[in-house]
Amino acid sequence: MDILSGKPDPNTWGIPQANFQGSCDMDSHFSQQSLIFDTTFCGDWGGNVWSSDSTCSALGPSCAGYVASNPAVFKDA
Repeated sequence: MDILSGKPDPNTWGIPQANFQGSCDMDSHFSQQSLIFDTTFCGDWGGNVWSSDSTCSALGPSCAGYVASNPAVFKDA
């Protein structure tokens, strides 16, 4: 868990799920693509199971309410 210690070492992570390299001109083949990182905290799944989880429900009545009321908890997200 080198990520959690703040000293990431990719050499210890194993084989990546994808490794894009070679002579392919990526820009000409993927010019209309976008990379999107979705940081949805609650969503359909999280929002629906929040109240059935004792740890989560102890934090607040709903996932959306907890996220909205505690922005500092997510400062590194």
